[in-house]
Amino acid sequence: MPLHPGAAVSRRAVGRTLRRRPARGLSLVELLVAVALGLVITGIVLVVYLGGVLGHRQVAALARMTLDAQMALGTLARDIRMAGHVESTGVVAPAGGMPAGLARPVTVARPVFGCDAGFADDRAALGTTACGTGGLPALEVTFEVTLDTAPTSASDDGAVPPAPTDCLGHPVEPLSGGAGAGVRLASHRYYLDTPAAAGSRRSLYCASTARAMAAPLVEGVEALRLRYGVAPGWMAGQQDTRRPQRYVTAANVRDWSEVVAVRVCVLMRSAEPVFVRGEAGPYVDCDGIRRPPEDLYLYQAFHATATIRNRAGWG
Repeated sequence: MPLHPGAAVSRRAVGRTLRRRPARGLSLVELLVAVALGLVITGIVLVVYLGGVLGHRQVAALARMTLDAQMALGTLARDIRMAGHVESTGVVAPAGGMPAGLARPVTVARPVFGCDAGFADDRAALGTTACGTGGLPALEVTFEVTLDTAPTSASDDGAVPPAPTDCLGHPVEPLSGGAGAGVRLASHRYYLDTPAAAGSRRSLYCASTARAMAAPLVEGVEALRLRYGVAPGWMAGQQDTRRPQRYVTAANVRDWSEVVAVRVCVLMRSAEPVFVRGEAGPYVDCDGIRRPPEDLYLYQAFHATATIRNRAGWG
């Protein structure tokens, strides 16, 4: 029984009311607005995601490049500091006076030597290296390797005694005959080249007089810059005279005995592209020049300076 007389509604009236108020859907404008908002949100999420991915790739690439650069610079700096080193065999003392110096069996005539356009032959005999043409900067360092100053090699069974090795891990044989008999001189030639394997990157190579071969040491070295610090008229025992007066290219070194330090710069290139097209920024090369992007790879220059410690140590 209805609670109010006006509350009674026939089924026919209800049906007419439902027919007069049909279900209302989205208009075309509302649909377009919803689609546009969805695309905007999707684009924002995609940009944030890609930015995070690219940023991670750039950071990872820079970290790897830094480690490789440290290895390259560390290897070069270590050899430069050893340039001219030869173990002493005694003390040279004048009669009734103080010791005048240290005696050594052999003298390294050219502890450091460089070429602006590469070597004519990176496997030339000890002390005969000459410069070539049309190549990239190269550096030669010569010193005596001993069990205390170089990595050693030995057979697993102990049948072959340990021997000091060169930059490639090969044992260095001692000189035979003359005053320098028994001295193990190593001459390391560093230069840039690209391995023959497909997809290889330009690498820092080392060739040694211990073996007629060369091998890459560090990948991704796009450029090598060498500047030689010269100190004309330096004197043994007087440190002030051994300060470089200027840094010059190899072609401007008049006397290699005047070289007392070497500045090294390596320009590293990432192993893979880390930028998207149109977003690669400029980089600063080894000469401090801002260069436009050449491709989608990351470039970074690393610098180091090493002094020749052993050259003035002999009287």
